[in-house]
Amino acid sequence: MITFSVNRRLLLGKSKICDGVGLFAGQKLKNGDFIGEYKGEILTFTEALERRQVIYKNMNLNYLFDLD
Repeated sequence: MITFSVNRRLLLGKSKICDGVGLFAGQKLKNGDFIGEYKGEILTFTEALERRQVIYKNMNLNYLFDLD
């Protein structure tokens, strides 16, 4: 297992491609640079939109996003 200990400057800001917040690099990055590790759940489309979104919206905690 490879462990990375790299600090990257990351910024939260308004997304131009969807309503909400996006994560942006606050410094120049090269192809292949390690940025960070996602440690949350990975949900199916059905689970995310048909079940979780209803629960989160009622709690005003909606933070679902797409990875591509």
